Amino acid sequence: MIFAPATKELVKEWRYTHSMYASKLKPNRINAEKIVKFIKDRYNVKAVVNHELLNGISNCIVENSFTSQKLKEDSKPRIVAFTIIKDEKSSTLYNSQESMWDKCPIFVAIDLETGYLQVEGSCELYDELFAFQGLDKWDIENIVRVSDYISCIRKYNISLYEGLTK
Repeated sequence: MIFAPATKELVKEWRYTHSMYASKLKPNRINAEKIVKFIKDRYNVKAVVNHELLNGISNCIVENSFTSQKLKEDSKPRIVAFTIIKDEKSSTLYNSQESMWDKCPIFVAIDLETGYLQVEGSCELYDELFAFQGLDKWDIENIVRVSDYISCIRKYNISLYEGLTK
C-alpha cells in the first residue's frame, strides 16, 4: 500500500519499476468473488450495510476515470463490504496494525464489477489482497499500480516475482 505523497523521487522510482516490469506482466486479475471468498475463508466477517457508505464508494468508482473505465457498458458498481471481526483468526492482522489504524476495525470493500478494492485498518491485508488479486490490462499501463503490485508480490509471492526478473 502506497502512503507517501507523490514526490518527484517517488514518481521517478515508479516509472523505473514500470519500465522494468510492465512488458513482462500479463493480465492475471482474478474475479472479485474469489477475493471475497478468500477473505471469508480466512476470517470471520460482519457485513456492512450502511447504504450511505456503500453509495459513497460506488460514486468514487464511477467518478474516477481510472476505475470507471473498468465498468462494462450499462453496468454499475456492486459493492460488497464487511469488517474483519477481531478474534483469534484475525489476531495477526490486528496485532500488526500500523499505529495510524490503532484500535480501528479492519474494513474491506470490493466492487464485484470492477474489482476495485478498498482496505482500511490494515496495510498488511491490503498488500496481501492486492498481490492475490493480480492486475488487469489497465493496471499494467499505470505506473503506480505496477509499482505497488511488484512490491506486494515481492512480499508474498516470491516465485512469481522471480519469474519476472529472468
